[in-house]
Amino acid sequence: MKTNRKKDPQKPELPAKSTSALRDVPLTDLEDERIYENVSVTSPQPPSHTAKFVVLRASDAKNADFAASELPKLHITDVTLTECDLSNADFGECSATRVLIENSRLIGFRALDSAWEDLTIKNCQMTYATFGESSFKRARC
Repeated sequence: MKTNRKKDPQKPELPAKSTSALRDVPLTDLEDERIYENVSVTSPQPPSHTAKFVVLRASDAKNADFAASELPKLHITDVTLTECDLSNADFGECSATRVLIENSRLIGFRALDSAWEDLTIKNCQMTYATFGESSFKRARC
C-alpha cells in the first residue's frame, strides 16, 4: 500500500541548533506590528497578554503560558509550541504555516477565522477549543 506523504503536514523549519541559538523573548514583550524571528517565547508571570498584530517566524515556545492571551492577528511560520498553556487564548484571525503544537493545553482556545497550513497537534487537551470558520490545509490532530 502506497502512502502519499505530500498530504502529511510539513514540520516547522527551525534554525539548526549548532548554527544559531534562539533568543529568549518574554511573551509580555511581544509588541504590536513587530516581526520576531529565531526567538524562544518565554512567559514570566503574569500571563494574559494582548498584542493585535505580531509575526513570529522560525521560533519556539516551551512551557510558555499563553492562557487568556489575545493575539488576534498573529502570523506564525515554522513555529513549535511544546508543553504550553493556550487555555482560553484568542488567536482570532491567525495565519499559521508549518506549526507543531504538542503536549499542550488548548482548553477553551479560540481561533475563529484562521488559516492553518501544515498544522500538527499531538497529545493536547482540546476540550472546548473552537476553530469556527477556520481553513485547514494539511492538518493532523
